[in-house]
Amino acid sequence: MNLNAYETYCILSMAEQKSSEELQCILNKIEKFSELKNVEMAKSYLSETWNIAGSITSFQAGAGCQINVKENGDLFVVNFVLNDENISYYYNK
Repeated sequence: MNLNAYETYCILSMAEQKSSEELQCILNKIEKFSELKNVEMAKSYLSETWNIAGSITSFQAGAGCQINVKENGDLFVVNFVLNDENISYYYNK
């Protein structure tokens, strides 16, 4: 991962102003995602756990899971990279 849990927590906290319980729930989902072994598992986990409005986009070199967090207009984007596939989750601020 290119963000550790604390860094992710700080970014989500600043952007979302959610309660610590909600943030911990988000972080738990992110941590669980990072443990998955392949893209199909990741897709299944995200579709069951998150309400996905995002899409699978491009790919990125490198093994393992990376998580990038950014703002995009009125949306907040959590981007996961796992086994060279890029999966983005979009949700309202």
